[in-house]
Amino acid sequence: MVTALRCRVGLELDFWRSSAALRLCVSPSYRLRTDRGDDDMTYFDTEEGAALKSAFDEIVLDWPAVTATTMFGCPSYQAEGTLFAVLVTDGVALTRLPADHRERVAQTFEVGPFRAGERTVTKWVQITVEAGSELDSLIPHIEASYESALEETN
Repeated sequence: MVTALRCRVGLELDFWRSSAALRLCVSPSYRLRTDRGDDDMTYFDTEEGAALKSAFDEIVLDWPAVTATTMFGCPSYQAEGTLFAVLVTDGVALTRLPADHRERVAQTFEVGPFRAGERTVTKWVQITVEAGSELDSLIPHIEASYESALEETN
């Protein structure tokens, strides 16, 4: 059971059996704390993921209709309001990747579903990459996810 949720934007929600409280906080990254004593889980560390974010921004922010936002405490990218990519510290989750691209990505990269705590988003492909060296070879797949997002909005 989740007992607290900290967002990079500075909100913290604490949950009790039947009530919730909202208070302001400052947190460098998105973390989930559980009542089982687990360590905090971080999806995007702003320091460790800085090079990846910079390289990714350079690739996608000039594309038409792309906006950057934060979701799950991670840098996230939308095409006309439809999410197509989410950065995690050591990679990227492509949220609208077509099946043929999924197969090619799985042959070349370490992949898996996007996990947020105990929740798994199997439709999203999370790809482990090193900022500069592997990101360039992912561009066709990032574009495919972007184009699929655009198609959904039309």
